[in-house]
Amino acid sequence: MKVLIIGSGGREHALALKVKESPLVDELFVAPGNAGTKMIAQNVPLDVMDFDGLEKFCLKEAIDLVIVGPENPLCGGLSDQLRRAGVRVFGVNKECAQFEGSKHFTKEFLIRHDIPTAKYEEFTDYEAAVDYAKDQDYPLVIKADGLALGKGVHIAQNFEEAKDALQQMLVDEIFGESGCKVVIEEFLTGEEMSLICLVSNNEIFPLQTARDYKRAKDFDEGENTGGVGCYSPLQLEDENIQASFDAIVHQISEGFKKDGYEFTGVLFIGFMFEDEKASVLEFNVRFGDPETQLLLPRLESDLVELIQRALDETLTKDDFKWTQDATCGVVMYADGYPGTDFKRMTPINNLPQDTKELWVVHNGTAEENGQLYANGGRVLTVIAKQPTLEEARKLAYQGVEQIESENLVYRNDIGLN
Repeated sequence: MKVLIIGSGGREHALALKVKESPLVDELFVAPGNAGTKMIAQNVPLDVMDFDGLEKFCLKEAIDLVIVGPENPLCGGLSDQLRRAGVRVFGVNKECAQFEGSKHFTKEFLIRHDIPTAKYEEFTDYEAAVDYAKDQDYPLVIKADGLALGKGVHIAQNFEEAKDALQQMLVDEIFGESGCKVVIEEFLTGEEMSLICLVSNNEIFPLQTARDYKRAKDFDEGENTGGVGCYSPLQLEDENIQASFDAIVHQISEGFKKDGYEFTGVLFIGFMFEDEKASVLEFNVRFGDPETQLLLPRLESDLVELIQRALDETLTKDDFKWTQDATCGVVMYADGYPGTDFKRMTPINNLPQDTKELWVVHNGTAEENGQLYANGGRVLTVIAKQPTLEEARKLAYQGVEQIESENLVYRNDIGLN
């Protein structure tokens, strides 16, 4: 069969590596891809938002399966357009993409179905938001309602910080339309966990757990990012915690059914758990990044077969097989990220040779005349798989230290907590 993966980041490179393993796949395309996907698939020079171009390509090449990576085309309705054209696609429809496209939409769903989450209020007016923030306990979480590439969340430590964040979002409009509405919610404490699930017509099948590191600097300091490190699995030693997760996943599935959704694709659930209880932080509707990069290498089942079963509504929990090994990934990112004032097209040399124990996923790279260049904020993820997290962490950092680049930095504490 012919498979097309849509996107250009580390998530798509990780998906391509996993899809390439399937004996069902004869040809693999990635649109537009990056220097990493170029090594294992055929890159297609089409923008992820060029819906007509992508549809024409699928029909011309007789693509059997499309896997949509990023959120923007999902929220824009790419899956709907491809399905209307008769193309088989794994990715939520535009209606269900609202669970990522609007924080308020998700909050309403969670509260409507009594699913544990932080208390919140929404605002479009700056003065009203400031008046509300005056009387709240701190820290306080302020979120742009729409898509902001993982950067639309600010944790204000005091009222002045909250006021500044509201000024930037509602007045200065640093996130454009995505920040014209904000959600202000209470700050939840505890340990954060990411859970990625495959969903087959509202039936949710969780993958195994992962821990993502959002802050740019060691010890969770610095600005919020799209994720600069990760490991899997996250050990849940308390059975009560697992029971809490299972109960929430069931509530979400039942909520989809009661509200009449047709959710087929990926559901990413961000959890916070404390005192044996879990609460939902957020939903995304695509494979999380970098979590996907660490989870898929631990999945022993054929991903393409799982996706086919999800689309056919024949998927069962027994279809998922996992290795007991741990994975640890360290993201090397451009000095200046998560801001936009960083150098591009700086050379990268001396990447470690990919093996079954150590490999490099490309997040933002380009290749010209055989030379690899950094071409984004998050550039590379060095991933190791070993019997224990401690061993995986040690090997991953050995790989990181081997890579030569004048402008890449990284956290030193991935996998320590």
